[in-house]
Amino acid sequence: VEKFWEEACKDHLKFLVIAPQSYFAAADLAKRPTVGAWFRQDKVFSDPALKHWRNQDMELWVRKSDEPCRFVATAGPVAPPTSDQ
Repeated sequence: VEKFWEEACKDHLKFLVIAPQSYFAAADLAKRPTVGAWFRQDKVFSDPALKHWRNQDMELWVRKSDEPCRFVATAGPVAPPTSDQ
């Protein structure tokens, strides 16, 4: 997981789509402190055809700031980046 975030942050990831049955499922966000540390919910939208023509709600999350993100292993406050990162 840490490697995933290293690569995503290196690529200047700006948005996440939160959808059921994905790595970024809303029910699992509490287990993903990196998401809460660096992203915030921006919009909720519905796709009427995603689940066999039944509405499926999804969320668009956007970065909280332009500072470089990094992996957060546990929930809690995020220390500000240092100049060596």
